[in-house]
Amino acid sequence: MPTSGPYRFTFMLDGLGDPLVARDLTRHVHETLGVATRSDPAGMWLEIESTAPIDEALSDRVAEITRRFGLEPRDRTSSSFISSVTAEQLRQRMAYEWTSRWATGLVFLLPAVVLHYLTPTLAQGSRLIPGMIEATLVIWSLIAACWPIVWQGFLAIRSRRLTPDLFSTAGLAVSLGAGLAMVVLARENTLHITSYFIIAATTQRLIIWRRAIRLDGNAHLMPPSRWLLGAVLIAGLSLACFDFDGGLAVLLAMPALISLLSINRVAHPFGAMIPAVLMCVLLGIAPAVFPEGYLSGRIEAAFGFNTLLTAVYGIFLGGSRLGARTESL
Repeated sequence: MPTSGPYRFTFMLDGLGDPLVARDLTRHVHETLGVATRSDPAGMWLEIESTAPIDEALSDRVAEITRRFGLEPRDRTSSSFISSVTAEQLRQRMAYEWTSRWATGLVFLLPAVVLHYLTPTLAQGSRLIPGMIEATLVIWSLIAACWPIVWQGFLAIRSRRLTPDLFSTAGLAVSLGAGLAMVVLARENTLHITSYFIIAATTQRLIIWRRAIRLDGNAHLMPPSRWLLGAVLIAGLSLACFDFDGGLAVLLAMPALISLLSINRVAHPFGAMIPAVLMCVLLGIAPAVFPEGYLSGRIEAAFGFNTLLTAVYGIFLGGSRLGARTESL
């Protein structure tokens, strides 16, 4: 930090995936606090510049504002606020955190998924005990691996804003609630869908933060995704009312961070959304065009598609693009 102004500090914005949200957030921070503000939703950071030293009180005020936009800013690498922490240190901390969360999720979710598929074969009599074990593994994984996503989903609900994390939280809540109800009834449950949601969401975050530095300055390439996510969210939840697996398959097939994942060398940003949208349409109309026997694997197909799309886009994430320029909001 310099000995005299201006003083700068960068917040990491885990979960920010729409340039329109970034534009509104930047303007609101500037108007409310009177500090110069820049944001880059591709690099997932918000920078403030003040003539006075930046302390924890100012950091808390920025955090209060960003929560109104469904986001929880990250401003420290330990339990205490340190004004000299750099953006690179915070970025490395986020990459480490999501690597740990992703690994933790796999450790507990893989046994849960195996148990889910083996229970009908191995269980003699009631499925209550295997279901309770599976539910314990899934709930622990949800808390340990996916809590930041769920928390920001709740913030989005409170602020009445559509964010990618609200999309993920909706899928997690619906599948987990239905799964727990079926466990109580000792029936074959849907907790494996919750496992797939957790794995997909944490995998996307892992890729994003491990390549965040390569995304810095690419905010101008990002297409708005709020309306697309909103349309798919409403369609998936509506479909789930009369075709539960089909509705959750639609939600699972659409990568919640599609706006960030569209920044690659494979296709135009809008073109990058086409495969996910077409897959959601196919899953939605499947009962009308496919025999009953072909519908049993929709959840697995949606998860496989999500994973494949995330991996393909992740390989090229942050790659060079003709005419690209450094720009922030």
